Amino acid sequence: MAGKIYLIDGYNVIKKQTSVFFRMPTLEQQREHLLKLIRSSHLLREAAVIVVFDGSIDPHSQPGRNYPGIRVVFSSGQKEADDVIKDIVRHDSGQRTIIVVSSDQSIQHTARDHGASMMTARDFWKKIQPEEPSKKQTDIPDRELSDREVKEWLKMFGINSSENLDD
Repeated sequence: MAGKIYLIDGYNVIKKQTSVFFRMPTLEQQREHLLKLIRSSHLLREAAVIVVFDGSIDPHSQPGRNYPGIRVVFSSGQKEADDVIKDIVRHDSGQRTIIVVSSDQSIQHTARDHGASMMTARDFWKKIQPEEPSKKQTDIPDRELSDREVKEWLKMFGINSSENLDD
């Protein structure tokens, strides 16, 4: 086999992450954000990436231009992205390892029927998320302050320790 490829149903991934993409008013902004996330993830080090979107490209837009290693495909007016993905799976599945990214049932069935691997949009989203920095742990465990320490802090901040602090 000639290598591994992620074949991604672009709008399916976007639709499954509404909390992230709903703030972006245009489809172009949503596509660009997804492509940036893919580009900044580790995926391109392990495989080629093809992202398929429904529709045809806006002549003034050039998606993928700033994302070397990511091939962006539009389905055009004659086909839907689902059909383009299925065609690629049927044509290329014997030649290379394909990981199809979609939560669409018909795409998943085609992928399985042709020996391609499947990944849901949600699982893919988890895979491309930047790793969160680990929470810094202090070496000092939490503990209760002694009465003397409380009085010292109150004195430092100019609070009379005999005042009722619960008010």
